[in-house]
Amino acid sequence: MIRALEILFLSGIRPSQLLRNQQERFCSKKYALDPSREVLRKNIRARTERMFAQGWVEEVGRLISIFPDFEKMPAARSLGYAEILKHLKDEMSLAECIELVQLRTRQYAKRQATWFRNQDGFQSLPSDIPLRKIIDSVLQWYRT
Repeated sequence: MIRALEILFLSGIRPSQLLRNQQERFCSKKYALDPSREVLRKNIRARTERMFAQGWVEEVGRLISIFPDFEKMPAARSLGYAEILKHLKDEMSLAECIELVQLRTRQYAKRQATWFRNQDGFQSLPSDIPLRKIIDSVLQWYRT
């Protein structure tokens, strides 16, 4: 935020406007993985359940014991932490907490996908393309 204000005050131009007018400095190829909604939903569900199974709730509990003001820290507003804090205060069950984290993660993923769609130069890749094929394609482009 400070850097953005410095740019605005020194140049009179918003940083976002400067970025829009900036040409690519390097010849590059940009890819964005674009999994189907079903695949994305399945991956988010599995990853969230794995994080909870590996002790995410206990991690937040330790953070609270080490940092009594943890709830006031920016990290406490990170995806998942606010929901776990509510669970630890008995404001929601663990099942509700997990479901809410999954929902908010899907919403975040949707915002990311929208951002990528609105960027120039990204080639969208469906998630069913094997990673090896993507790497070979990039290397082939790079060698030419």
